[in-house]
Amino acid sequence: MNILAVLTQTGMCPTHGEARRMVFQGAVKVDKELTKNPDLHLQDGIYEVSVGVRKNCILKICGGQLASFFPRKAGR
Repeated sequence: MNILAVLTQTGMCPTHGEARRMVFQGAVKVDKELTKNPDLHLQDGIYEVSVGVRKNCILKICGGQLASFFPRKAGR
């Protein structure tokens, strides 16, 4: 599943355009690793995705589709 689709389907970004901009600006992390590749494909598994400091979630991808996600509050 494409990272841009993940960001829009979870509600972390309202549009693909904004999701792409966030990726290019270096605001997106997958499993605490910064990604600047908007063509990143996530395989089946469980991932921690964050956009900026305050938008975090843990999500599960199964069969190439978003199976479930759990929003997390940013800790200070």
